[in-house]
Amino acid sequence: MLNRIFGPDNQMKTLKTNIFALFVIAAMSMQLKAQVVHATEKVLLSCDRTLFLAGETIAFEAGVQASRHDALPRVLYVELLDASAKQLKGQKIRLDKLHAEGSLPIPADLVSGYYFLRAYTRWMRNSGPSTYAWKLLKIVNPRSSNVWEGTSDFTAKDVATTTGFNILLADSLFSPRSKVEFQMLTAQDLAGSIAGVSLSVVPEAALGTDFWQLDLPAAKADSFYFYPETRGISLSGTLTDSLGMAVGSEQVYLTVVDQDRNFMSRITDSKGRFHFVLPDADGSRELFVCAGHTLHGDRKLLIDNDFCKAPVQLPSYRFQLSPEEETLVLQMHNNKVLQQKFFPADSLKKVLPEQSFTPFYGTPTHVLKLDDYVQLPVLEEYFNELPSMVKVRKADGKRFFRVIGTNAAMAVFKPLVLVDLVAIDDPEKVLSMSPKQLDRIEVVNVPYTKGDITYGGIVSLITKKGDFGAIDLPSSGLFLTYGFYDTTAYNIAQQAAAVFMPDVRNTLGWWPATAADSGLSKKFSFYAGDTQTHYVVAAKAVLNDGTMLFAFKRFKVGK
Repeated sequence: MLNRIFGPDNQMKTLKTNIFALFVIAAMSMQLKAQVVHATEKVLLSCDRTLFLAGETIAFEAGVQASRHDALPRVLYVELLDASAKQLKGQKIRLDKLHAEGSLPIPADLVSGYYFLRAYTRWMRNSGPSTYAWKLLKIVNPRSSNVWEGTSDFTAKDVATTTGFNILLADSLFSPRSKVEFQMLTAQDLAGSIAGVSLSVVPEAALGTDFWQLDLPAAKADSFYFYPETRGISLSGTLTDSLGMAVGSEQVYLTVVDQDRNFMSRITDSKGRFHFVLPDADGSRELFVCAGHTLHGDRKLLIDNDFCKAPVQLPSYRFQLSPEEETLVLQMHNNKVLQQKFFPADSLKKVLPEQSFTPFYGTPTHVLKLDDYVQLPVLEEYFNELPSMVKVRKADGKRFFRVIGTNAAMAVFKPLVLVDLVAIDDPEKVLSMSPKQLDRIEVVNVPYTKGDITYGGIVSLITKKGDFGAIDLPSSGLFLTYGFYDTTAYNIAQQAAAVFMPDVRNTLGWWPATAADSGLSKKFSFYAGDTQTHYVVAAKAVLNDGTMLFAFKRFKVGK
């Protein structure tokens, strides 16, 4: 009887279930490709200025235009690259209603040269870097004589201001520390057509590359590896055999090892591809990803890079400073020296708060505390000799777990077996563990669906030290430190420093994602700093069709 219910027939039922899940995944993949022509995304990127010192922070904001309003992206990828396309910094930023803003610290050891800031969504990776948003930045390291050796000269581009979109300023000369007020005026005929506006108040010489545009050959999107991230950050990859051939219709498990201890499972599609939507979290998390147990040879996981690694040929500009830029860089450097002396950086690292241990399956239906019983020599006896909702059975000479439950589906599906929340679907490995290393066994004795798969309950073994009980983890397993959302805080003060302290601001004002009321004036204010130079109020508006509008107003801080 046991062989009929839990032996080969049960394996056939599980196989049918997996085949059905594979069919559903394949159908979703076909639907994804059918929608490609109609699903496009475009990123519009702005930052407070384009001239920085090494060690400063870039303030940026981005808006995304998406053709499918029922599948909005939730993640924006922002990177700082050098001219060889090497990533120097990378961030994942939350998109809220197609908008994101953040800040990216510039490494302090960069050599002087031209660098690139780019932004894109995961879906845009199917079309390549030519579809990304790009900004050209000039970064100066006054402490180093080394420069990036370029091969061509950069020529600044002038962009005319737009009629009907203006900045009004009462005067053209303001004394240091004085309050400055200005207005942004939008014409009535632009009513309803402006998606958003960003404004900055910066030295005029700090916008030399603001209107640069990158012209790359368009790549043909003939393969669609990357799904749109409509629910959050994702992780994807391919499962292969020992010969490098893709393996379909097999299970892949993912466990968030630290903090929230989440678990997920997926079945690979016909190309061996798998895709996980990760929990909403900040900072970095430790993940363990492994393939399910199989009798058909070794398996290897190929995890996709979370950032784009597609080759791209970027221009390599010779580094040079205009006389105005040389003067400004000296002033900016003096401000930085004063900042380090009077406003030292907070040396305390942000520590994530401790979280109580709560497994993804919630409260178990049964818990077996091993220390409540006389110590038994082997783990199998705890299941078969003590009152337990889990029994160890044998079919065709192989042991397997059965969770006792009243639901009929418990006789159809295999249970999910976990050790410290990592899936181990090789019963022999689990049963070889020493009972001395275990704290408790938690059981869920009802069917449980996770991802693409339904399980006949859960058997969760929790060790005393959280070290997996020295069990041999699956050979395909990978431990990853995976980046989640970046929440770097950087506020540009519109307020001047206290009277007895130096004002070290290089950006006097930054207003990302400002709403524009057509036919009405919108008022803003900031305080002039101690740096006496020529400044500009720069406004950049984005229309609903992607057209950019520009408005500038120049003034001077001096005496």
